[in-house]
This record gives sequence, structure tokens and C-alpha cells, in this order.
Amino acid sequence: MSHPTPRRLRSRTTLAALLSTTLLAGVITAAGTAHAPDADAHGSYGTLPTGDGPYDITIAGDFAYVGNRYSANVTVIDTTDWSVVTTVAVGNEPYNVNASPDGSEVWASNAGDGTISIIDTATNTVSSTLTMGGAPRDVLFTNDGATAYVLNSSLDEVQIVNTTTHAFTGYDAGSTFPFLGVLSADESSIFMTVGAGVNRLIRFDLVDLAIDYDSTLGITGTAPKDVVHNSDQSQLWVLLGGTPNSVAVMNPTSTAVIATIPLEGTTSGGVFSESGDIFYATEYDLDRVAMIDTATYEVIGHIATVNDATRLVAASGDVAVTIQNGDVVEILGFEQERLAGTNRFETAVAVSQKAFPSGTSTVFVANGLNFPDALAAGPAAGKLGGSLLLTNPTSLPDVVRDEIVRLNPSTIYVIGGTGAVSASVETALEAIQPNVIRLAGTSRYLTGAAIVEEVWNGITVPEVFIATGRNYPDALSAGAVAAGEGNPVILVDGNLSTVPASTIALITELAPTQITIAGGTGVVSAGIMSQLTSQFPSADVRRLAGSNRYETSTAINVDAYPTNNGAIFATGSG
Repeated sequence: MSHPTPRRLRSRTTLAALLSTTLLAGVITAAGTAHAPDADAHGSYGTLPTGDGPYDITIAGDFAYVGNRYSANVTVIDTTDWSVVTTVAVGNEPYNVNASPDGSEVWASNAGDGTISIIDTATNTVSSTLTMGGAPRDVLFTNDGATAYVLNSSLDEVQIVNTTTHAFTGYDAGSTFPFLGVLSADESSIFMTVGAGVNRLIRFDLVDLAIDYDSTLGITGTAPKDVVHNSDQSQLWVLLGGTPNSVAVMNPTSTAVIATIPLEGTTSGGVFSESGDIFYATEYDLDRVAMIDTATYEVIGHIATVNDATRLVAASGDVAVTIQNGDVVEILGFEQERLAGTNRFETAVAVSQKAFPSGTSTVFVANGLNFPDALAAGPAAGKLGGSLLLTNPTSLPDVVRDEIVRLNPSTIYVIGGTGAVSASVETALEAIQPNVIRLAGTSRYLTGAAIVEEVWNGITVPEVFIATGRNYPDALSAGAVAAGEGNPVILVDGNLSTVPASTIALITELAPTQITIAGGTGVVSAGIMSQLTSQFPSADVRRLAGSNRYETSTAINVDAYPTNNGAIFATGSG
């Protein structure tokens, strides 16, 4: 998807400024990087050195183990602070590393000398070496850890290992060159990717101990690179690195393809986030990782990497990607935090507590049962670095009262007339802080103008946003961007063909060089855009819009933030 070139690169906003505009949301998710080193706009938490040719990575408890193919060792990384702990010498060419279910062992498959080095994770030393022959690759453990299945590519075998005695037996997997695989939920089958030009996903029957050639897995004519299952094992996600590049989502029971997700780059590995909401797929030739929404099966974004990403794995809510050419591991991904309460008033308080842990000098209080006044107040709260809280029209909720006491403001702004926020609520606020200022007009538009005149009195701004006051989504999206730069949002009746003279006078006072209309002509008419273009010839009058509220929100955010280190997600339907 192509995006409009931004008119200017906006500075990154503060969390407080963004949150000030999102208080009508029932659910808000905030991004942060509390424990991650070197967070940047691309979702990278930095890189760590490994041995030569890192190829695979697995997690055992709080530690990540990276198999280094060309230096015959495994790098051990502490995932609590992302530091390199030690290096463990293993056999020749450790392609794959796999942790036992209890995390007590890591098996390094040394394809170069046909051995498996078993690392005791308590001591990070090799406790046993298994001679498997051939070129052992992926190791799959049963849930109880009693049995391990080794996919041996050069022997074309599935080798079944007793993990206590280490005795094993190899079973013919045909001329398939098995590489990677997963166990079925009932542990009766292995779904595995294979080489040797077979170009399909193969099912190995662990009851008959043979390839199920009658199985129609539907992944043919491509090049399966990896296969993983989701947390409840109800789906298989198959990474296809052929033409076209894609991810196939399959039902492991019926083997029907549920969805095919196209990728722009060549993929080699994928993993689910710890929450399961996002699937990360490498696109190594494009030096990035694609993020796929597991509910909609859509690519929702990309994270740039420092080099060719080869394999990746979830770790403590993050994603660790091995970078083959740079001999480093790069930590990618986003931390997620949900800010919510049992109702809109408590959610607003939760947001305020996150954004202003030490209090703030300014608090805005708006009607929480209708949207216009809170929308107009959001950018103003962002401009002053203040909190925006919601109230019932006739009574101040106790949770809101307690939060205002905690914030200890020197000024409280009440937004709207007494029909929106009653005199009794104003009196309750005065009992907390006598300096209460009511900003109101005879309509939602005039209330919005009163807020702008109070907060931006005598101040010129680079940009003004124009949004309809008849509905909330476009003004909500515009308000977050406006708040980040200290600019106002002016609400208009978008159904009319012109705005009143008072709005023209207000924009004239603000003297913007850019006027941005949020939404299409169905929400802010072509007549209004024509009027503003005529009235302000020295300003760049433009429209950011999509075919619906979500696309409009995307257009506004893409224009404002080509990259950023955080995002706020809020419902667009209430």
C-alpha cells in the first residue's frame, strides 16, 4: 500500500499528549519499552553479538539459546535484561536448537557431525552428546518430555529418542529431506517441511511410523520453509518461501487451507507473539519482519531489521530475530499494556494515572455521556500537558473525584454549559480546587471555539485541523496528532456548505500555514474545503481521508508519523 508523502516529519509525541485525546475509548492499548534496550522507531530493541552464523534460537525459562552454525557453539542470553551470559561449545554446525518442555535441557542439532549436544540449562554445560548420524535438524518433544522426535535431513528419517536413556530408532521418511516440523495436538502426527524438490508439507504418521502419502495437505508447488502452530494447536501456519511468498493457515485435522496471507518478501521463519494476537514472519530479502493480525489474517505493519532476518522466536512478549550476516541477534517487537476500567469514567482515570503518575497542574472535565466537548478539549489538554477526565452530567463519580485529588491541579477547566456539566458538578470540583474555569458556548461548535480562544489566546500555530462535530471518529484521530504538536482541532457542522464567520475569524487569529480537513466529503463538505481554500490563499488546505473511519484514521497517522516508538489503539465503534 502506498502512503502520501508527509508534508513535514512531526516530532514524536508524549504519551500524555496522545492519551489526552483518547478518553472516549472503551479499551486503550499503550505501547512501551520498559525493559528493552535501545528502543527506536522501528520496533527494534537493539542487537546482541553471537557466534559466527547464528541460525536458530530457542527459549528455556528466562534464557535464550542461539545456535551458531559456523563457530560450533551456542550463545546464551538473559532475556530479563537482554545481556549475553556465556557461550557453550557444541558439535559441528549446530543448525537447530530446541528446549525441552520443562526448560531443563536445550538440544543443539549438529548437522555437520551428526550429533546432538544436550545442554544442561542449570549449568550451561553439555551434559550428553548423542551420535545420530546424518544431519539432525529439528527436535520435537512430547508434552511430557519423555520422547523426542529428531528430523534427520540427510538420512531421510524421523528418529524417535527416549529422553531418559537416549536410545533411539530411526524410521524411513521417504526421500523427503525433512527439516522443520511440529507435533499434532494429539501427538499422533508430525507436520514437517521437506526439501529435495518435494515442495510440500508432509504428514508423518506416528502410529504407522511412515509418511502418509494419502494426506492432501494442499501446499504444493511452493517451498515450505517453516511450520508452527498457534497456542491451542487449532491451526498450522506454514511459511511459504516460493512464488508467491505467503503464509498458509491450515486446519491440522482436515488439512484445509483457512487463509492465504501474501507477503512481499521471501520468508524463512515465523512465530506468534506471547499474546497470540500477532504473527511475525521474516522477509529476509527486504530486511524486515511482517506483522500479521491473527484474527483478520492481514499484514498490519512491518519492523525493519539491521540485516537479513533468518529465524525468530517469541521471548517475554518480544520477538528475537537472528541476523545471519551480521553475527548478531536483534530483538524486535512491541510491549502491550491495556488501560481500562469497568466503565468509561474508570478508563479515563486509568489513562490519567498512566500519563500523569506525579500529578499535573491542569485538569479538563467534560461530559462523558456525549462526545463533542471531550473531543474539543483533548487537543487543549495536550497543549497544556493536562489530564482529561469524564463525568456524569449531574454528578461527579467518586473515582473521578479521587483522581483529581491525586493529580492536585492548580486549574480545573469545566467544558460545556450547565446542560453538559451541571452547576452541582462544578461546585463539587470547587471543593477540590477553587480555581475552576468554565469554557462554554451555546452549541458544541461555540464551546469548541471557546476552548481554542482560551488555550491558544494570542498564539499562532502551524496547523489547524477541521473535523465534523456530528460524529466522533475523525476528530478523535485528528485530536491525537494535533495534541502531539500543540495544535487545535476546530469542530464544524460538516453537512453545511460553509463555516460561519466566527470560525473564519478564529482561524485567522491562529494564522496556520496548513489547514487539514479530517475525513471525506461525506463528513466535511466540498463546499467547506472550497471556502477555506478561498479564504486562506496563503495556507495549504488539504484533506486526509479514507473510505471509512478506520482508513481516515490510518491516513491521518501515516501522514503524521511515518515511524514512531509507540501507538494508542482505541475502539472506533463506541
